[in-house]
Amino acid sequence: MITKSQHTIQRWKYAAVSGGRGYLAAFMAVGLLLGASVNQAAPFVLSGDGQEATDTATGLIWRRCLEGMTWNGSTCNNAANFYTHEQAFQRATSQATLSNAAWRLPNVKELETLLIENPPTATLVDAAIFPNTPPDLFWTSTPYASDGNGVWVVDFSVGVVAAVLRSNINYLRLVR
Repeated sequence: MITKSQHTIQRWKYAAVSGGRGYLAAFMAVGLLLGASVNQAAPFVLSGDGQEATDTATGLIWRRCLEGMTWNGSTCNNAANFYTHEQAFQRATSQATLSNAAWRLPNVKELETLLIENPPTATLVDAAIFPNTPPDLFWTSTPYASDGNGVWVVDFSVGVVAAVLRSNINYLRLVR
């Protein structure tokens, strides 16, 4: 069994960013939006083939590699793909159909549980569990209530959630 990093985000990180790949100009601090800290004390249990990681605290099963990457038995290879929000939903549906498993986009609360503070790499995720994860934006299924064209993403470079346009292109990590 491999454990997540033993960090709890106790201070919020703020950013005010406009531009990039179409930010709606507002970043919200992780936890401030959702009212909870991110506790990284629960262990992950890896599947027999190593392609999935089960979070024992939430019961969620995560793909270790991003969509577009492949598991070679020890790490994630190839480049991850970018998707619009619609393409991300289509990818999740096709993967669920092909594998007979309920793969889907995570909601914002689920995805932010993967954030860790002060990792040894530039990405705020446990690299032993999720190797070669780029420090970038990842889609969630959570709509941005103030704008029908927006959806929440989690930024694994600075540890915040942000509202972006559905037409943006971002990375995708599936969960079930």
